[in-house]
Amino acid sequence: MTPESSPGSSPAAAPPADQANSLRQWLRSLPMFPAALPPLDVAALPTTPDELFLRWLREVAAAGQPAARVMTLATRGDDDMPAARNVLLTALDEHGWQFATHASSPKGRALAAHPFAAATYFWPVLGRQVRLTGPVLRLSADAAARDFRERSETARASILVGHQSEVLAAPDAYQAAFDRARNALHDNPALVDPEWAVYALAPERVEFWQGSTTGPQTRALYQRVGASWAISTLYP
Repeated sequence: MTPESSPGSSPAAAPPADQANSLRQWLRSLPMFPAALPPLDVAALPTTPDELFLRWLREVAAAGQPAARVMTLATRGDDDMPAARNVLLTALDEHGWQFATHASSPKGRALAAHPFAAATYFWPVLGRQVRLTGPVLRLSADAAARDFRERSETARASILVGHQSEVLAAPDAYQAAFDRARNALHDNPALVDPEWAVYALAPERVEFWQGSTTGPQTRALYQRVGASWAISTLYP
């Protein structure tokens, strides 16, 4: 992700769609990163990727990165084609990087058939990217119930409606189903969707990329070796 425009520069006006050369120039003019980015000291890396990830997450959040806990999750889709979407990090513990969804959703079905995934975080406010790859485990029903109950009523009602990514024939049908779900929660605040599931990505590889606008970029790789991690640096 080598920057192609000056840090903080203003992009040119969007060109007409049929002017391919102008489009290329406009794309290169789009600003990427702030002028000053922090370095990554590869001589002082922590022993586990969890520690570095959480340090980076706190730093980008403090620096004003919107939606800092959003990660792009890639799986093998129902048709064996790659499928990617954004999900929210809900926890990070000994199980791995956790996220939640319906077990019957496209990603839930994909993970049931092929329980492996790749995930990417991109935090431009500090010029950082994190990549993870490894197996995915579905956690317990208790973990799913806890995650469900911690969500807002609006979020829980939306989850109860279900049918994620299915064709919606009429918007009114969704609103009616949403209202029924909200009423059900009012009647039974302890209600939990039995299809709700929490998954943990337990990476075998975690790569940290630190961009730079004034010198070389830096990449550090953690690879799981038994119960520990081997750390190496990579050409950017």
